Amino acid sequence: MKVFVVTESVPLKGLMRSWGWLPLLLAAWGTCLLFAQESPPKILFLHLKLESNQVSLVSASVAPGTLKRSSAPRPLLDLEVATAGGQVLWTNNVADPSLRHLEYEDPDHPGEIIGKEVQLTNTEFTIRVPAFREADHVDFYLSQSAITNTNPTGTNAAVNSSVPQRKLVGTVTLPPEAR
Repeated sequence: MKVFVVTESVPLKGLMRSWGWLPLLLAAWGTCLLFAQESPPKILFLHLKLESNQVSLVSASVAPGTLKRSSAPRPLLDLEVATAGGQVLWTNNVADPSLRHLEYEDPDHPGEIIGKEVQLTNTEFTIRVPAFREADHVDFYLSQSAITNTNPTGTNAAVNSSVPQRKLVGTVTLPPEAR
């Protein structure tokens, strides 16, 4: 029986031929990792118009950033970012943009300030919401304070004032570039 011993090294060209698929595999893996990463968070600025209790979109723009959740001290306008199927992605509330608090000096008593709330029928305002890729629209609801109702005894009473009643005042469809 004869035994052959190979003492010469494998040529570099042969090594590259046998392992040539490795760089391609690593490049494909790196590309998958690059595209699998989530895009950085964005904020959607919606410039809106409120006319006769109906909300409509004036313009929309997107900026990079993370939105901090905040609630208005007296929230009267609820908003919900939702998908085309109606799944709510995000909710928040803001002060009613149709209410303006004004202060002025009392003409009869100089030095004293009088506060007054004015109800506007038409106004423009801007809100910020997080930009979701799957978001389709934003629903706006006007919160209503305790609603009175006549109970069976015939006396007026607030109907469970802890449960807020809401009225839909508009749905704004998001433009494609805002997603």
